[in-house]
Amino acid sequence: MHQSFADTRLRQLMRALVAALATVAVAGCGGKGVVPIEPRFSLDGQPLDGASVSFIRSNGEKGRASFGITDANGIAKMTTFEPNDGVLPGSYSVVVIKAPDNAMTYEVEEVDPNDVDALMKLSSSQGAVPQQRRKRVRTTIPEIYAQPSTTPLTCKVDSDSEAFEFTLSSR
Repeated sequence: MHQSFADTRLRQLMRALVAALATVAVAGCGGKGVVPIEPRFSLDGQPLDGASVSFIRSNGEKGRASFGITDANGIAKMTTFEPNDGVLPGSYSVVVIKAPDNAMTYEVEEVDPNDVDALMKLSSSQGAVPQQRRKRVRTTIPEIYAQPSTTPLTCKVDSDSEAFEFTLSSR
């Protein structure tokens, strides 16, 4: 069977396209090399429930950060590429924040439903609360844990890593 130059070229192009798509598919998964750790956090000896946890690259390392939320036992399932997949190997500063259920509170005056002017004013502000009437509610954990530059919590994750325990103090 005789193949023309165009047929041969088309087959080569198709092979290259399939190879490129396979490479993109494998690279796109991103989970390769992720270590499935579930770090445990406690505050003053008690499991830390509902805290937002971030593993941020430290020591100038480049790479993706990982995030998780602690459960009632203080355990966080970390996410890097896909939910609960784990953490990439590397050195990390560990940031922990736990805000109250209502992280921002507002001092809002009552408006008489019969006061058309007050209702119009509230309506024109679209319910926004002016900055001077807002009160920032602080994290329920000491703020030292809230920034990569101040947190004393660090770890080094490698392919053999299994358990990490972080003990926080409110004092």
